[in-house]
Amino acid sequence: MKPLSVFYVIKNANLSFLFYILILQGIGLISLYSAVFGDISLFNQQLIWIVLSWFVFFFVYSLNAEIISKVLWPLFWLNLLALIAVYLIGKEVYSVKRWLNLGFFYYQPSETLKLVLLLITAEKIARRPFGQAFNFMELMKFMVFIIPPVVLVLLQPDLGTAGIILIMIVTLILFNGVEGKTLIGFFIVFLISAPLAWKHVLKPYQKARVTSFIDPLNDPQGTGYNVIQSKIAIGSGQLFGKGWKQGTQNKLQFLPERHTDFIFSVLSEEYGFMGSAFTLLLFFLVIFFIFNLARQTRDRLNCYFCLAVGSFLLWHVVLNLAMTMGLFPVVGIPLPLLSYGGSHTVTTMAFLGLAGGIYKNKDLF
Repeated sequence: MKPLSVFYVIKNANLSFLFYILILQGIGLISLYSAVFGDISLFNQQLIWIVLSWFVFFFVYSLNAEIISKVLWPLFWLNLLALIAVYLIGKEVYSVKRWLNLGFFYYQPSETLKLVLLLITAEKIARRPFGQAFNFMELMKFMVFIIPPVVLVLLQPDLGTAGIILIMIVTLILFNGVEGKTLIGFFIVFLISAPLAWKHVLKPYQKARVTSFIDPLNDPQGTGYNVIQSKIAIGSGQLFGKGWKQGTQNKLQFLPERHTDFIFSVLSEEYGFMGSAFTLLLFFLVIFFIFNLARQTRDRLNCYFCLAVGSFLLWHVVLNLAMTMGLFPVVGIPLPLLSYGGSHTVTTMAFLGLAGGIYKNKDLF
């Protein structure tokens, strides 16, 4: 392991990659400060989390993929225990239990679960013979370790996190390849199970979110309120925006969850299309860097770890933006590097540190 220092990272890293991350975090802090105008403590907490997350970035950066793969299963079992603890003694907010009170901060195990499950899946795929597509029985074996923690996340209840975990894992599996008849079989199972899940699994408020996604004006003061206000905020920003702290949807507190799930709406209202496009360009550059790194590296484990990191960022960005624009149901998916939240900030930076470390070692394999 190399010495753990900022100078070591800067010397061996892709500086553009670090610059994009810093700029996105800066944009997030500026938008957050505007969103929490009456509660500066939230801004200070996020600033502390960002600083701590860079220490996590440096630490993961100093490791290699083989070392990380050896600690994944212990981390998996710790996460599983943490999810059980959430179910038993977790902190309840708005009738959901997603956090553990550790005294000095609230820890959300479902966020770190994303990292662990995704990297375990990547590691398992990387160990397979090259070019061997998955068959039905092999995918069933994957379900053995995926389903229990996902069910615990659903019980919190947190349909958004459970759903995005499955989407990211399916993305990695499709990168490897799946037999055609297996894909058809799973599609048929999905068609059969979807109505049953709607009737017996989804809670009334989750069904309401889906129906409000189809027609937000059906309940404009209830389940459709969030999306309607978000779309107003985004549209009212027009080309150049209203200026920092001048967004009316934000300033008059019409926009809900503006510091977490709808931080992009705050950004769009205050900086308009140009500010939004610049932010999306930065996300594109980060994601492109990671997927291009997966293509360049000659080590299969590093390749799939990069694909895991890229899938994490891509799906969080796409689904969060789709949610804020009314193109996807509101399911509580944060926007990486911008949304408020300690667990998600640290998890995101751990993923990015992994990609940075792979870039550092890409010519060694």
